[in-house]
Amino acid sequence: AAPTTPAPTPLPTLVPTPYPTSNPTSAPTPAPCSFLHYRPVGTWNCVLLSVCSTTTEYISVAATTSTDRVCATLTACDSATQYESTAPTYSSDRACATLTTCTTDQYQTVAPSYNSDRSCTALTPCLTSAGKYQATPPTANSDRVCASLTACDGSAQYESDAPTLSSDRVCASLVQCGATQYESQAPAASANRVCSPVTMCDAQS
Repeated sequence: AAPTTPAPTPLPTLVPTPYPTSNPTSAPTPAPCSFLHYRPVGTWNCVLLSVCSTTTEYISVAATTSTDRVCATLTACDSATQYESTAPTYSSDRACATLTTCTTDQYQTVAPSYNSDRSCTALTPCLTSAGKYQATPPTANSDRVCASLTACDGSAQYESDAPTLSSDRVCASLVQCGATQYESQAPAASANRVCSPVTMCDAQS
């Protein structure tokens, strides 16, 4: 008998996909970045946040989920003229202040450090009107030393050298008139007595 030809397999019926009538309600959401990263707007990649140096920098602008942090260089105080008045933190700069300068009427009682100002104190006045003179002059870091003026004994002394702001008065002993002298000028506080020779009368005249 003649061979039979198998019947052809029918093709599947294609059903057209309906065209969307509206926009999707939501877009795909990327996975969140770790706290060490940020994701720039419009990208899917997580970028590592900048790391500020703890010794030379501080965070001037904090990071957000879409922006990097900004690091700025810490201000350096000039040790010759400034001190650190406010210490830096991880998110703030240090503040420097001008060192106090002692005047000619002051001396330094506390030296400055990197984070403290110097302290100045008024020099002690040594006034002759108060019975004082300067025995030791001041320095940049020490006060002057005052001493009491020497008082001359008016009955036996006079002031031979007047005191100054930095020297004591000098007393000298009063001259005593001899047997052949008389006091021609009385002593004063700052003057010696003056003795003159007694005139000898001629007994024959």
